[in-house]
Order: sequence, then structure tokens, then C-alpha cells
Amino acid sequence: MKADPGQQWKLLDLASLDTRTAQIAHRRANLPEAEAAAAALRTLEDLEAELVRARTDLSDTEREATKAAADVQIVIDRIKRTTARLDDGSASARELQNLQSELESLERRRSVLESERTVVDKRARVLRERVTDLEPREAEASAALTQARAAEKKARNDLDDAEHTISRSRQDFAEGVQSDLLSLYEKIRTSTGMGAAALTQRRCGGCNLELLGRDLQRVATAPLNEVVRCENCSRIIVRTSDSGL
Repeated sequence: MKADPGQQWKLLDLASLDTRTAQIAHRRANLPEAEAAAAALRTLEDLEAELVRARTDLSDTEREATKAAADVQIVIDRIKRTTARLDDGSASARELQNLQSELESLERRRSVLESERTVVDKRARVLRERVTDLEPREAEASAALTQARAAEKKARNDLDDAEHTISRSRQDFAEGVQSDLLSLYEKIRTSTGMGAAALTQRRCGGCNLELLGRDLQRVATAPLNEVVRCENCSRIIVRTSDSGL
């Protein structure tokens, strides 16, 4: 294929723009802001789940505490009634003995229930403190997620803008390249990721291998308007004043 050196040099401009486009695509696929937003979401989800568990445990424990308090009150009321019967003087000696035995049993029962109530109340207090600790942390995590998502959106918009600018520039450059040369470039770019590269000091910029022997002679002796390709990577080699030929 024949193409003026100026036409071939335009391929280097296209390749530079295509490289920048590929870099944008790579950055978009590995966006630090996206990773930060994902991490913020995981943190929020973990805190939300932990808060739900804490609130559920607190609700269950508060119901248990209410029941424990009610059980204690029932025993206290029975103790009051039993004590009143002991004190009113109307009971017989046998009844007094039975009432005294019942009172002792009720006191033991109250002691057990109050101990259990103390344990439940302590557990409820710990859970309230846990909920109180988690609620502001959840709010902070939610705010952090909002901020991270905004940063991700801005980063993606910036990449879109840069890609759009490059696309316009590429279109302008491509319009100045002869059709058959552009078609060859696009075909190679599609298969290798890079359609053309400069030959710098006898080294192909596509595969970074130095041209030697017959391959070097082939490129060095080819007319400047001859489109030559690298034997190693198949890319179009663009010769410049820095090619070392």
C-alpha cells in the first residue's frame, strides 16, 4: 500500500488519541471513586444490619424486662396480702404457721425474680447504649456514601467529557487520512489494540522489539511512501527522523 509520509504520520496522532481513549476505558473500569463508593456502601449495609439486630434484641429484652417487673410486682402484692393476714390477728395458730411458711417462700421467690430482673435490666441498658452508639455511626456512613457516590458521578462525568473531546479530535484527524490507509489502520487496531506505532531508533513502538537483519533492511530500503508493517506485531510502522535508519 502506498501513502505519503504525511498521511502515515497522521496515524501516530490517531494512535495517540486511541491510546488515551483506552486509558479512559481502563480508568472507568477501575475507578478509585467507584471502589470508594462500593466500600462506603458495604460499611453502611454492615452498620444497618448491626443496628437492626441491636434494635430487635433491645425490643425483645425490653419486653422481657417488662414481664420480669410484672412478675416481681405480682409476688410483692402477694407478700403484702400475706403480711396483712398475719398482722390482722384473725388467723388460727395453724393458719399463722402456714402463712409464715408462705411468706418465706414468697420472699425467696421475690429474691430470685429480682435477681433475674436485674440481669435483664442490665442487658437492656447495654443494648440501649449499643443502639445509641450505632445510630450516629449509621447516619455518618449514609452521609459518607452520598459523598462517595457524588465523587464517583463527577469522576465518570469528567471521563465522559474527556472521551467526547478525544472522539471529536479523532474524527477530525481520521477525515484527513486516505480511506484505504485508515481502513487498514482500523483493522489492525481492532485485532491488536493499536493500529500504528513510530519506529524509534530501530525499535517498534508497538511491540518494543528492535528491528534486526533482513527485517531492518526491508524497512530501511522501502520507499517513504510505502506502508510497512512490523513482522513481530503486525502494526503499521511509521518512520520518522528519529527512526535511526
